[in-house]
Amino acid sequence: MGIRTLFSRSRGTARLSIAPSRESNDFLHVVASRFEIGVFNEQWLEYRWQLFETLALPSIDAQSARDFIWVLGIDRDMPRRFRERLDGLVAERPYLRLLELELFDDFEPRFQRWCAEASKGFAHVLTTRIDNDDAIHRELLAEVQRTGRGLLAGGSALPAAITAATGYQWVPATGQGFRAYHYSHSIGTSVLESSDALTTVYGKNHRKVPDWAVERNGSVEQIGGDTRWWLYATTATSLVLLRTGKGLREGTVANPGAHEIDEKALRSFGVTDARRLRGLEEPELAGNHLELVQEGKQTDRAIKGVRATMRQARASGEPADPALVAEHRELHARRKELARAWVS
Repeated sequence: MGIRTLFSRSRGTARLSIAPSRESNDFLHVVASRFEIGVFNEQWLEYRWQLFETLALPSIDAQSARDFIWVLGIDRDMPRRFRERLDGLVAERPYLRLLELELFDDFEPRFQRWCAEASKGFAHVLTTRIDNDDAIHRELLAEVQRTGRGLLAGGSALPAAITAATGYQWVPATGQGFRAYHYSHSIGTSVLESSDALTTVYGKNHRKVPDWAVERNGSVEQIGGDTRWWLYATTATSLVLLRTGKGLREGTVANPGAHEIDEKALRSFGVTDARRLRGLEEPELAGNHLELVQEGKQTDRAIKGVRATMRQARASGEPADPALVAEHRELHARRKELARAWVS
């Protein structure tokens, strides 16, 4: 079986390499995650891979609903050995696609364009978000789809926000966690929209998705009950910690309700090998990592500026400016150098 990426390019056009399934739903359902875009430190990537392979991947594999596509946004320049691992996963999973990106901020607009292309022939699109180090209950996608079908059958106003209210917040390195509530978490939150007014769940802050739907006279549905719908990981490699220096790990362990998340509970998320994470050494951030991240953001902005100028020239039929090409290459080299220095 050949490797599947999101688009096969021929004669300058983009098209889906495999048509999405329409067996059970009247909408296209796309689950999406970002996978370490802009990450080039291999120690960091290896630890994140172990989280992904132990948590998010088996969680999606275990879903009782199968009528969905899972899109992973990846850095087009990610280290080869990690790209080869992802290609191997895609070869074995007909529902998994890779979306190659130049920059972290490219994910939202590119994902929206991909969904617009993939949804041709569908009246509605359901998009769901999950982080690459988290897990969802094996019935969550089925429940989200059931909720979406109910909204359409009942003539509910769109767009609709669908959120899963309760789950576990935990520390994979210790196995400790507690039951938590969130009205619109980063895990499992979904948006159902008309395909001709598509924005996707990633087109807005996940905490404000219900507000966004209400502001547009849409609908809000919360999936609750006593089921733990998500498994939210707090680690030494969280994006929040990397970008702000503030993590949730200490507060998770110190929570009065903290306890060991047992194997039976973990199996409900499709997670069967979580104990292996306890023996893994977590990367230690460099003391100046916040400065490195800030310079990285500035470098990304500079790349965007150069890229826009190059695209404008190309659209006008002008030859590539060698100086701009060289600057673009040098900025990307600096971007990688900064990201490799995150870990001490």
